[in-house]
Amino acid sequence: MTPIRQLSHASLPDDGSFAAHSDAGDMLEMGFAARRMGDYLELAFISGAVEMTLRLRGADLARALRKMDDTISPGAARTVGTAQSELLLTRQDDHTLLLRPRLTSDATGSIALHFALVGSALVAFTHWVGDISVN
Repeated sequence: MTPIRQLSHASLPDDGSFAAHSDAGDMLEMGFAARRMGDYLELAFISGAVEMTLRLRGADLARALRKMDDTISPGAARTVGTAQSELLLTRQDDHTLLLRPRLTSDATGSIALHFALVGSALVAFTHWVGDISVN
């Protein structure tokens, strides 16, 4: 079974970025951070010694989250990104948002991390992304 890192605490620093971490509170051990870069979002996922950074269109992520909110069925999933760099979003029954960033080089392999945003971290992230205008 794939281990899923649960992130339940969030912070919104003065620079306009977003950060979420586990109960342990050590962002360097396990966490997720995001910042705006023009029309793009830079999403950094940290798990131990591994850091994976994706650069996705902000409007695409905001649109995917809004479509998930419109979907009644739990387990609804959306993918944002490209075939080489993508973020799979899945809404769970218990109001958890699963984040699965994945990098794929080609047919020879890929790397993925698994996080769950819960509670106040999920609310803060949804509001932070909701500030992005969707065309």
